[in-house]
Amino acid sequence: MQNINSAREYNEFMTENLPTGKAHISYSELSCWMECSWRHKLQHVAKINLSNPSIHLVFGTAAHMAVQNLLQTGISTTDDAREYIVKELEKYKDIPELATIDVDILVKSIQNILDDIPVFFNENFPGWELVSIEESLYEEVQQFFADHGELFFKGFIDVIIKVPGKKDGTFFYWILDLKTANRPWSLDKIKDSRVRMQLVLYKKFWTTKHDIPLKLVRCGFVTLLKAGKPGKLCKLIPISVGEKSAEKSLKILNNSLSSIKRGMAIKNRNACKWCDYKDTEHCK
Repeated sequence: MQNINSAREYNEFMTENLPTGKAHISYSELSCWMECSWRHKLQHVAKINLSNPSIHLVFGTAAHMAVQNLLQTGISTTDDAREYIVKELEKYKDIPELATIDVDILVKSIQNILDDIPVFFNENFPGWELVSIEESLYEEVQQFFADHGELFFKGFIDVIIKVPGKKDGTFFYWILDLKTANRPWSLDKIKDSRVRMQLVLYKKFWTTKHDIPLKLVRCGFVTLLKAGKPGKLCKLIPISVGEKSAEKSLKILNNSLSSIKRGMAIKNRNACKWCDYKDTEHCK
């Protein structure tokens, strides 16, 4: 957070920013707040970072780069992905988990995914046309709730495509979020409202931004498996988003902003198992 030297500066700062020091909230931050608002306070307000870089994050970022490049250029290459992985592993070579990683194995997994992508898209989205890659959202939340002026919802949509409809001249859009995974998603994860909310909010803010009816836009997660049989590495998980689900998600977003502004934070003991702050001085 920036240096603030007087009450006047604090008041001016707070009219434009949350206690996190930012004028926006992202889905990942909202998800953190929903899971445990105390963890959110430690991570996003107090800026206490106890997490180490993960090979899953490194692999996921590299796979995203390669798939998005393929969709945008039609060229299947892992050169940039390999360069990114090598750079990240060198940066964190003192972390035991990352020190023994075989770069060639990771790159091979990404190449296998790339080999499946063309057929996957053509089978699931016949006649598809690319609209955008990594489209940014930075949208005012005030358009939905007046209490949060000068605050924004921030996000990046991995892939947006346009697909012909069944009737001549008709079409609809697909908002797609790429997710790398070690195994297929469980039914519980697919049904998890907190997971689905990412695409609900992306769709609501994107359609509002471009003045497009919700009914013309579909969305889904595309899981990219690290290992598996060729032709089975990519799977579409459609997510239904209507006015009711959008309203519910916006209400949760509104509540989160109000609570964060007031400094409210409650420990969710059911979310402790994989938490970096568990049994530390920050959360006992």
